Amino acid sequence: MLQVLFIPDFTPAWNTLQGMARDAMGRAPYYVVGLVVFGIAYVLSKRVRLLLVTGANRAHRGASFSVLVGRIGGAMVVLAGALVAATVIFPSFTPATLFSVLGFGGVAASFALRDILGNLLCGLMILASEPFRIGDRIEVKGFQGKVEDVQTRATTIRTRDGKRIVIPNTVVFNEPVEVVTAFSKRRLDASINLTGDDWDDDKERAIEAMKKVLEVEDSPEPAAFLLELKDTGATLGLRWWIDNESAEVESRSRDAVLSAVAKALRKPPAPEPSPIAAPAPSEV
Repeated sequence: MLQVLFIPDFTPAWNTLQGMARDAMGRAPYYVVGLVVFGIAYVLSKRVRLLLVTGANRAHRGASFSVLVGRIGGAMVVLAGALVAATVIFPSFTPATLFSVLGFGGVAASFALRDILGNLLCGLMILASEPFRIGDRIEVKGFQGKVEDVQTRATTIRTRDGKRIVIPNTVVFNEPVEVVTAFSKRRLDASINLTGDDWDDDKERAIEAMKKVLEVEDSPEPAAFLLELKDTGATLGLRWWIDNESAEVESRSRDAVLSAVAKALRKPPAPEPSPIAAPAPSEV
């Protein structure tokens, strides 16, 4: 019995591929022009971003606002270049086609890109409202450091021990943020134990010692006060103000204040009683 083998005919598929290749080769100049248009738009976006940042800085706006304006301007130029390039490469493509595609897939994309879009919008709102600026020292969720950049996804800070912390913008936007460098001066507190009972004299000596420390501001004046009374003495509270320029001032001033106050409160040892000379024997 003869068996007839079925051999598929790939001729139609091959002809289709050849037609697609011919069409692609025929449209090669359009691809080149589209890529050139997008490249020009990308280079132009860099220039536009630089000009906008420079203009915002000359208008004495904050660094965060300048970054926001530059990024938005650059992104708009790139988007316009991409639309023009797509229209050149695909003549049937129009902005209306893009909007219809986005409207159809917007719901699915919103679920898939929820975190990314949330961080992006929070980053833009942080840059626009400027609760803090690039270069400020902030504390978020227990992390304290200098703000290096506010990106589209996260805010990066540099801690005093040289670590880089990347915090999502949604966390920075929704959590309480302590701006350490919001004002030019900042108050510091410390305490020291007292062993005697002459507390008024101890407070005066502590205040005079703090006034002599270079890192302590003259106004507001430093203060000393009792915090707690104990059976063995008391706890003296110390309060002073520093220039809030850098984080190193805090550690230097704390070390200098505690050292100066401890030295000022150090009481000299009681003098030893002089020996009583024995009376000389009387002569008879």
